[in-house]
Amino acid sequence: MPEQAQQQPPTPVTPQPGEIPQIVAFDNDGLLGDHIHIFGDTPDLGKWGNSISSMVIVAGRWEFFDEEKFQGTKGELGPGVYLHVKDHGVKDNSISSIRLVGPRGPSSSGTRAGGTRRSRVSHATSRVSRVTES
Repeated sequence: MPEQAQQQPPTPVTPQPGEIPQIVAFDNDGLLGDHIHIFGDTPDLGKWGNSISSMVIVAGRWEFFDEEKFQGTKGELGPGVYLHVKDHGVKDNSISSIRLVGPRGPSSSGTRAGGTRRSRVSHATSRVSRVTES
């Protein structure tokens, strides 16, 4: 009987000083499909609610909630590559809001900069085009 390949734990990513907390979330497993960049608290993911299956956390420690406005079941993850969120304590296609819990980056004002940037990726051509920005 052939051995099955085991999934490796996420690769730790150490943020550099001054690096901006960021998540790149994808709507398919394995970092495939459309993606969104998240830079801060996002109480409502809009059309991205309940559609995240994989992600790269570039920097920061984040809480993930299955309801809008940081309500419901919560999971927490830090920097790393998450090919299948379900393998790391977050239900697939269940994230409705995201909150940055630390570090906040170079600002010492105590405020959190929020916002998202949405992009569409064509994997066949490796071209990225901006869809919307808020």
